[in-house]
Amino acid sequence: MAILLRRSRLLFLIAAVILYFTGRTLLTFNEETYSLAGVQVLRSGIDWATVRQANPVDSIRSLPTGDPHDLPRVQHVFTTGGPTGISKDELEARREKVRATFLRGWKSYRKLAWMSDELAPVSGTPKTTFGGWAATAVDALDTLWIMGLNHEFTEATHAIARIDWSKTRDSSLNVFETTIRHLGGLLSAYDLSYHPALLAKAIELGDMLYMAFDTPNRMPPFWLNFNHALKGSQTAGESEASAAVGTLSMEFTRLSQITGNDKYFDAIDRVKDVLQKTQNQTVLPGMWPIEINFRSEKATSRYFTLGGRADSLYEYLPKMHMLLGGLDPAYKEMAIASLDTAKDNLLFRPMVRNSPPVLFSGRVVVPFRNDSERDLTAEGEHLTCFTGGMFSLAGKLFSRDDYLDCGEQLTRGCAWAYESFPTGLMPERFQMKPCKTKNLGPCEFDDEKDTEDALDRDDNLPEGFTWVKDSRYILRPEAIESIFYAYRITGKEEYLDIAWKMFKAIEAATETPLANSAIADVKATGTTRKLDSMESFWFSETLKYFYLIFSPPDVISLDDYIFNTEAHPFRRPKPELRVQRARSLNTPPKVSETMEPPFNLFTTLRYDVKLESLHNNPAFTHAGWNYRRASPCYMLDFHRDRMLRASTYWHWDAATATLSGDAGLARLETVILQGVTAEGKDEEPLRVRVVVNEEGDLSVGLGAETEKTLEDLYPSGLAAPEELAGRTPTYTVVLDDVRTVKSEYTHYKTTRREMYNGARERAGIKLGDPKEVLLAAEDGAVMEGSTVTPYFWRGGRWVTPPVRERWGLEGDSGGQDGTTRRWTLERGYAVEEVVQASSIVDGELVWLSNGAKGFILAKFDARKSS
Repeated sequence: MAILLRRSRLLFLIAAVILYFTGRTLLTFNEETYSLAGVQVLRSGIDWATVRQANPVDSIRSLPTGDPHDLPRVQHVFTTGGPTGISKDELEARREKVRATFLRGWKSYRKLAWMSDELAPVSGTPKTTFGGWAATAVDALDTLWIMGLNHEFTEATHAIARIDWSKTRDSSLNVFETTIRHLGGLLSAYDLSYHPALLAKAIELGDMLYMAFDTPNRMPPFWLNFNHALKGSQTAGESEASAAVGTLSMEFTRLSQITGNDKYFDAIDRVKDVLQKTQNQTVLPGMWPIEINFRSEKATSRYFTLGGRADSLYEYLPKMHMLLGGLDPAYKEMAIASLDTAKDNLLFRPMVRNSPPVLFSGRVVVPFRNDSERDLTAEGEHLTCFTGGMFSLAGKLFSRDDYLDCGEQLTRGCAWAYESFPTGLMPERFQMKPCKTKNLGPCEFDDEKDTEDALDRDDNLPEGFTWVKDSRYILRPEAIESIFYAYRITGKEEYLDIAWKMFKAIEAATETPLANSAIADVKATGTTRKLDSMESFWFSETLKYFYLIFSPPDVISLDDYIFNTEAHPFRRPKPELRVQRARSLNTPPKVSETMEPPFNLFTTLRYDVKLESLHNNPAFTHAGWNYRRASPCYMLDFHRDRMLRASTYWHWDAATATLSGDAGLARLETVILQGVTAEGKDEEPLRVRVVVNEEGDLSVGLGAETEKTLEDLYPSGLAAPEELAGRTPTYTVVLDDVRTVKSEYTHYKTTRREMYNGARERAGIKLGDPKEVLLAAEDGAVMEGSTVTPYFWRGGRWVTPPVRERWGLEGDSGGQDGTTRRWTLERGYAVEEVVQASSIVDGELVWLSNGAKGFILAKFDARKSS
């Protein structure tokens, strides 16, 4: 592999000569590693931040100041129970099928092409397509996090931290692709995990990409030529794809927001000025052509589209409005002007029997003979399927019902196109017969005209299509992207079935023994011809959108995150979260600097040597951790995961490093076993309290615990009330007479326990009493017990209050995600559902569980509840 700058004498001399004649300096030539949160980070061979630019700006522009505006809500207000027309079990099954497809491909990539850009999914060979900087690993990093693949995420983070951006076989990098895939992927993974190693690599890469703006007018070229950058001889392009330069804004803005370094925002804000200046100077005012002369800052081309070479320029306008919290009115103005122009000139309805409510986006040429003419070609592209989501998002942001209507019809158009072909997939490019009605109204099907047109139509094409220019399907995400937006914005459950049908068609047509492959012809019947190609967007976009549409709506909510064009979610600034916003837009402060009083994180679990007998015991295959490992620690992996979620939320980097990965799990078990052995109590059941502080130090405390059967700890199910006749409850449950305020300290398990201790004191409960108290929130909904998870019999099944993946998400009960609770839900013994305290009746049987006692049958006593 070639290296841009080695410590070899020859290249050192070459670099020295260049620097002598150009007066430019490089700071670092040596390879060096350093540690961040337990990850070894390799410094790249060139520190581009220290390279003096030939065309520096006089003054750096700052990010807009002030509190973010309270922008309109984007996402539909879903009921707490989620979709009503499809069961949670079915949604989970679909989600898990998507996850399994991802994992199958990921494992093949890990085995056969690790840290290469791509895996060829038929031949199993690695491919270098984007500089050799592990495009698939970086692009898929946030998907790993979202899918809960913690081991894979940790492994990838360690590997990505050792990427050297100065090592590549190429003399230039594609600024657009590297920005959306690599920089976007790193920023998103940091926004989700707060791992500092990912931010460090994002800054290194951002500094290299920032060099592309070192041109006389600060407009970047399509290719960053490293030699030209070092010599200071770069110039802007004269016929650049408008999307290539117009689609850098989100990533550079987010990098400035996170680091506090305004130089990245300054770079793209100057591009915004050129776009704003030229928008109404084109021959189709309101839109930019597919090519722009960024050197002269003129846009004279006559070809206009929302498809390839222009697409994401338009996509980023409403999204930048969101990312800047509405503080720069230019993006809203440009977005509305461009969408209005596109709606009036590019959208068309295909001529199809029964006139289904579908739209497509075509291509317009303004002829030289007359600037007022608009020659529409009804040419569709898979790339333009993103427009449904764009119009829908803009419709909510700008309160435009016409945009929402267009968005749904564009989305349905692509879904209809998928269903029209034998494979159930849509081709890359095709041509259609457009209706001639005004204002996108319905049109009557003309049988006579259709008969005439049939003479010019390719054989065996579905109705409405006249020509397929490119029959491939290359695993693109744009259709499911818009379906995801349509579902999250409208709440219409039909989109869930549309998505599932689409996913099954993709699986059937593209699956290979290793992963999934692009195919040659969507018109094929029977076995499809595989093209041995699997771009990184299959992992970063297509499968992510499929996974998210079948996930609870508050997972990566559109009111909390903004997706870049590679489906990397960035955190949104919001006025009601100013403290949290400051934490996420700058280097996260230590909790001790912002929270009083100080606290630690902890978990309480059972130590019991009987649990070792469950290892590979066929009667307890449902036992999870203790089935897989001969360990006396009850559900240890779930306890670790819960503490890790808390340390990540509080930005405790040292604690996160202590707990992360297989090493963290082994470290936790070792500390527990050492503590037990030191006390000489390794043969009796114990209650073990494990505490981790902000510095990552672990400590344990021990207490006696009651004997339990293995069935108490790992039941084969939770018996229904009618099956419990004759069984005596061993616990009494009462309701606290004071409502509890939901907070971070109720969602995560910390040593701040005053709300729980107060409830127990009011209920007269002492340590060891066979009694529990339920806490209810201010809205009257049950949160949890003071030390247990409760389960109530409702509608013929056991239910427990809902808990979201992070504090602050909609629909959260405010309680904790207990370890036994997670185990129960994963095995389908119970489901999440809001339980009003007023619905619990005297004498009602309730199951309780926690990580020290297992599962307990209890009875609710209304008389003892104040």
